[in-house]
Amino acid sequence: MNKAKIFIIASVLIICSSFSSCLDKAEESTGATNDCAITNMVIGLLQRVVHNKRASGQDTTYVTTLYGSTYPMYIDQIKREIFNPDSLPLGTKVKAVVFSSITADGSVAYRTDAGHDTLYSSTDSLNFSNPRLFTCYAYSGLAKKTYRVHVNVHKLDPEVFVWKNLFVSNDLLDVTKQKAFIKDNNIFVFAETNDKCFLLKSSVDDGAHWEKIEMSGMSPLNVNGIQLFKGNFYAILNGSILISNDGMIWNQAATSESRLTDFVCASDAQLFGIGNGKVYYSGDGLSWTKDSLDDSSDYLPSTNFASVYAPMSFNGNFINIFLTGTTPSGNAVLWKKTVDKLGANNDIWSYYSATEEISHPLPLLNSCTMINYDNRLFFLGCQNDTVSLFYNSEDAGRSWIGQENTYIHPLHLSATNLSCVVDENNYVWLFCGGSGQIWRGRINRLSFASNQTSFTK
Repeated sequence: MNKAKIFIIASVLIICSSFSSCLDKAEESTGATNDCAITNMVIGLLQRVVHNKRASGQDTTYVTTLYGSTYPMYIDQIKREIFNPDSLPLGTKVKAVVFSSITADGSVAYRTDAGHDTLYSSTDSLNFSNPRLFTCYAYSGLAKKTYRVHVNVHKLDPEVFVWKNLFVSNDLLDVTKQKAFIKDNNIFVFAETNDKCFLLKSSVDDGAHWEKIEMSGMSPLNVNGIQLFKGNFYAILNGSILISNDGMIWNQAATSESRLTDFVCASDAQLFGIGNGKVYYSGDGLSWTKDSLDDSSDYLPSTNFASVYAPMSFNGNFINIFLTGTTPSGNAVLWKKTVDKLGANNDIWSYYSATEEISHPLPLLNSCTMINYDNRLFFLGCQNDTVSLFYNSEDAGRSWIGQENTYIHPLHLSATNLSCVVDENNYVWLFCGGSGQIWRGRINRLSFASNQTSFTK
C-alpha cells in the first residue's frame, strides 16, 4: 500500500478517535460538519471482450471500449448500497475499474484486498469481480458511512435465444392440423388427424407431461379455425357455432349463423368470422355484423389462417389486428384492421398487396402462425417439412425479414405442421407435428423483464 495513503488514513482514524469521547457534548464551532455521504459515482472507460461467429462458423473474439457512464450508478442511502441497475454487457472486464468521478460530502476511502481502508484516488484501478466497501468520512471526523458498491455484469448474453426440448409426443406424429392457446396457466393444443380431433393439455410450468382428451363427435372440425375469445373457445362445426370453456365439453351457441364457415381471428373485444367471401364480426359471439373490406374479397384467405393483435405503437387506445392465410389460388395474403380497445369497429379491413417496392413480402408457408413477441410481429410456419425462420415485421406488416441472428430456433427442426404460442413468462412454445417435438425458448433479455404482454390467436 502507498505509504502516503497509510499515513493519511491513520491521521483520519486518530482524529476520529480523539473526538469519540466528546460525542455526548455540544459540537464546538470548528467550521466542519458531521455530514458524510457519497452522492454520485460514474464509471469510466471499460474494456469488453466480444465473441462473434463468422459466416464460415468459426468463432472469433475482439476487444472493444465501453463507456461506463452510460450505465448510471444508483445510490440507496438507507441500505448503503451503490450499484448499476442496468448491468454491463456480457464480457465486460471489471477487474480494473476506474471511476471517472466520485462526488461526496466528506473524504472517500475504500477497503483494500488486505482488509484495510485507504483514501480513494481518481487514478485507482479496482477489481470489482466482487462488491467492495467504500466509506465516506465527515470532515469533522465525527461521522462516517460505509457503502457496499457493486458493478453488475450480465452473466448471460441478453440477445441469445435459449431453447429446450421438453418432450416428444407420439400424439403429434400423425396430426394434419393443430392450434395452440394459453388459458388459465395451461397450454391447450387442439389437433386433428384424418378421422378425429383431440386436445393435448399441460401446465405452462410443466410441458413434459400432457393429458390427451379425445374430442368425440367433433370431426370434421377445422381446428385451425378455433379462436379464444373472452375466456371461451369458439369453433364452427357443420354450420353451428360451438362454445367451450375447458376445450373438452362443447355446447352449441344459442344462435345460428349460417353465413359463417370459419372463425379467423379475435381480439379482446371482437370475434371475427368468414364465409361466402365476406368477413363478419361480433362483440358477444352471438350477434353478427358484416364487416367492410377495402379490396376484392378474392384476396381473403380460405385456409391456413393465422392472426395476431398488438397495441398501436403511438396510441395504446387502439390495436392492430393482422390476418393472414392462403387464398384458393394458393397465394399468401395479409389483411390489417385497427380497432378501438373499447370495442368501436369503424375501420375497414385493409389488404396489403405485394407490390414491387416491397422487397420482403410475406412468404408463403404451410401451417403458418403469427405471434407478438418482444414488442415485434413474427410470422413462421413450415417449409419443406422443416420449421421456417422467424420472419419479423417492423413496419406494421408491410415487409417481413427472415431472422438469422437473434430471433432463431434450433436448426433444422422437422415439422409437417406447426403451432406456436407465447406465455406470460416470455417463453415461445413450438409444437412440431410430424416429429412430435415440443420446444420452449426465450431470449435471455426477456428473462430480466418484469412484463411482456403477447397475444396469439
